[in-house]
Amino acid sequence: MKKTYFLFILSFYFSGILIAQQIPIFNQYLINKYSLSPAYAGYNNNFETFITYRQNWLGISGAPESKIININGPFAKNACFGASIIADKIGIFRSYSASVNYAYHLPLNETQQLSFGLAAELFENHIELSNSSTEGIIDPVVQQNQLMTGTTFNSSLGIVYTYQELNIGIVIPRLLENEIKNEVENDNVLFTLKRHFKFHSSYTYKIDKDWQIEPYFIAEKTLNNPLGFEIAALIKYFEQVWLGLCYRNSNSYGISFGATYFEKFVMNYTYEFSTEGISGASSGTHEISIGYLISKNKSTYRKPSIFKTDLSQPYYKWVK
Repeated sequence: MKKTYFLFILSFYFSGILIAQQIPIFNQYLINKYSLSPAYAGYNNNFETFITYRQNWLGISGAPESKIININGPFAKNACFGASIIADKIGIFRSYSASVNYAYHLPLNETQQLSFGLAAELFENHIELSNSSTEGIIDPVVQQNQLMTGTTFNSSLGIVYTYQELNIGIVIPRLLENEIKNEVENDNVLFTLKRHFKFHSSYTYKIDKDWQIEPYFIAEKTLNNPLGFEIAALIKYFEQVWLGLCYRNSNSYGISFGATYFEKFVMNYTYEFSTEGISGASSGTHEISIGYLISKNKSTYRKPSIFKTDLSQPYYKWVK
């Protein structure tokens, strides 16, 4: 299977052009909306740090493997910052990105708000031919097992509208359609970072004083690729533990569960599976996220979406 996978990738190499989305999939947004859009930086008026590890299609050689670490928080009135580092590996391809962003939250009235986020990104891509099988391959680049590397800059833009417990937004993770060019043996290998559009929405519905449900809808599109979407929902008990379900139109299903400890530590685990395609031959996809929250000011502490009920207030002030 590894040889077949490599030959498939090599066919793109001989054409001289390789186009890929290069945007890994994460479920971290279930507990950290900042991973969904730069406009969510500092949204909760806390300093928050999250790390996530995701292994796709466990048991299949060359399957995608992703890691992310990010931090966000406020630094002035309505102004916030964020930063993230992402490492992604797919077969012989490795990519690394580091970004910093600025977000501004504009209150419209007591129940509405507009949030804007703009990020600058450094993106680096590697092709590690030394990790591939060269049996039967006569191309000199492959035989020499060269490491091809390219670097470029990009940016992302996000806008979020908030009305009470409803959030609606659009984000362009790759605003610029840059090319990464590698000159090898008088030939060029081009990686095109195609512009990527993503629409997202969520709503927190309070069933009673103990139970809440928070559904999500995400749709994304890139040029020459079909529309992708996912539907997810978190069922939360007393803002301390939760269970989540998700579906992607790639016939992928997922189940999540997590908990918070002392309103500071957050953990979420997601298991995804599919009965079709290559993923049907694996033991599924596993993702774990861990977060740590620091309140900037206890008097203005605002819990993230997963902790919106302020238990420090008397019962009659927060129950409906």
